[in-house]
Formats: sequence, C-alpha cells, structure tokens
Amino acid sequence: MTRLLMAAALCLAGTTLTTAQDYLDEIVQQSCECIDELESSLTAQQMQMRLGLCIFEAAMPYQEQLKADFGIDLGDGANLQKEGERLGQLVGQRMATDCPGTLAKVFESMEQDGAAAANEDEVAAPATTSVFEGTIDEVERDGFVSFTVRNDSGKKLKCYWLTPVEADFDLVDEYTGLAGQSVRITWSELEVFDPRIDEYRKIYVIERIKKLDK
Repeated sequence: MTRLLMAAALCLAGTTLTTAQDYLDEIVQQSCECIDELESSLTAQQMQMRLGLCIFEAAMPYQEQLKADFGIDLGDGANLQKEGERLGQLVGQRMATDCPGTLAKVFESMEQDGAAAANEDEVAAPATTSVFEGTIDEVERDGFVSFTVRNDSGKKLKCYWLTPVEADFDLVDEYTGLAGQSVRITWSELEVFDPRIDEYRKIYVIERIKKLDK
C-alpha cells in the first residue's frame, strides 16, 4: 500500500512539473513576442517598464498556477511589486535561454540610452585654453576670488578662481598677497548666467598659475 501511494505521489509530481513547464513556456513565448515589438527608441526607464508589463500580461491567465506552483501571488495588491520581481526573475531566467536575442536587444537599448543620458549630464570641458602673462594689479574677493592681470602692453585680463588650480606655490595661503606679482596664467572661457543682467555672459577661469621672476 505504501509503495502504491509513493508511486501515485511521484506520478502526480511529474504531471505537475510537466504542467508548470507547459504554461511557463507559454508565458516566456508571449513575453518574448511582446518585447520584440517594442520600439528601440524607448528610454531605459520606458524599456524597463514595458518589459515588466509584457511579462505581467503574459502571466495573468496563469495566476492560480503560479501561486500554487511557485507561491507567486499576482493578486496580492499590497505586495504586487515584490511578487512582480519574483515573476520577473522566474521568467527572465528562462528568457535568457529561450530568446537570448530578445533580451540582448533590451539590454543594448538600455545601455545606449544610459550612455546618452550620461553624456548629456556631463559638463562640457572648454575646447581650448589660452595663456596670459603680466602683473597682478588687483585681487578681489566678491563671492569668488578674481585676479586682474595687466601685461606689458597695458592689456588687462580678469580671471576667476572657480575650480582647483594647478600652481607652483600654495595658492590658498598666498593669493591675498599676490598684487604686484608677475605671473603666467593659463585660462579657459566659460559661459555663465548672470542674474544681474538676466542673460549669459562669458568669463575667464584660471586653470594654472605660475610665478615669474621679473
């Protein structure tokens, strides 16, 4: 009798496993077909959202089976996000085997969008720098430190200290006493918004400064 019960249990388990295999195959197939139809122009966030919707919609007809076989309860509104993540892991693993090209398309699209977003967020570095030699006429501390430098021909250049500066001396300790010092300044141009005039204007930013013996 015991052997008969064990045989029946094994047979039932085998039937359940086969049934689960069948409907999971159906979910994976429908998910892959849905994802293949997504536009490649979607952003990474949109692609991720649509990917989840494709899997969720394909799984909806099999809610009872998923709950019975894997404990995934898509009807649990309070924990829907957690249950959705479990479903995504289950289906995603099978998609990697059954339709790897589809997943590759999704990841490629998301990576391209992420790279584009990163490029947009980067602050463009100045294309070129220029060098100006002269004597510091004035050091100002009006919000930011600035140096007004005059060369031998009388031309003046006002440069702002906004970012870390490469110097051959301790600029932080010595900048207040630089008036009258001959220097070579490497500077770049930066466009900033000036609220006093409600428009953008160009300023010169110090990149490097070197003392000159004159």
